[in-house]
Amino acid sequence: MDQAPKISFRPPPAPSSALLVEPGVYHYSAWQNINIGVWVGQATLRAAQGLLLIGKEMSRRYPGGHSSIVFVLDRLPAPTPEARELLGQLFKAGSELACTAVILEGSGFWASGLRSMIANMHRTAAGAVRLRVGTSVDEALDWFPAEHERCTGIMVDVAQLRMALLSAREHGAAAALKA
Repeated sequence: MDQAPKISFRPPPAPSSALLVEPGVYHYSAWQNINIGVWVGQATLRAAQGLLLIGKEMSRRYPGGHSSIVFVLDRLPAPTPEARELLGQLFKAGSELACTAVILEGSGFWASGLRSMIANMHRTAAGAVRLRVGTSVDEALDWFPAEHERCTGIMVDVAQLRMALLSAREHGAAAALKA
């Protein structure tokens, strides 16, 4: 007697919920205990202050830890010096931020310069938050899910996270640019 094929059904990921929009600069949303940011403009002091608010809100929602995945669109100017200083604080010990993946959507000197700046901010802050900088969603997904689980104890489905990231990237950029 033939057995019926096993069917694996995965419900679609819950949509992400908007956390904060800085018009012309960024759109941040939350999916499970992960915030997803899409930067479409230069990081200023005001924008960096908004990230501190996002961190506080995520810490309130997820006291066991949360993580972040950030898209930086190609050719954006580097953060202002004031923003750089404040952004570095996000990497300090004592934060409930567990790990961060940054996806730089560009290459060449621009990406190399931002990668260097991010690494320097992380190093200056003593690097308590696990960090990886890459250039694609696939590259982030090679590292992030296992690291997020190790740091927070929360396992995420890679396929659902991929869908959430692609959706947040598309809708986040549109929302930040039109806001």
